[in-house]
Amino acid sequence: VNGVSLTVVNSKPKSFQVAIIPFTWEVTNFHQIKKGTIVNIEFDILGKYIAKIVKQILVKQKKQDEGR
Repeated sequence: VNGVSLTVVNSKPKSFQVAIIPFTWEVTNFHQIKKGTIVNIEFDILGKYIAKIVKQILVKQKKQDEGR
């Protein structure tokens, strides 16, 4: 969010919550953000790659299990 990597602590289909440590709160503009403020959200590309690989492994495993 706004160029800062954060840890998601809760996620729902249309929202999510993150944990912000005090240092990050102080040195970023997070303390100025209000509900409804537009922010920049970027997804971790490494996380996307891992999710894709895990999905491929699970699909392959399911096909192997169905073949038994």
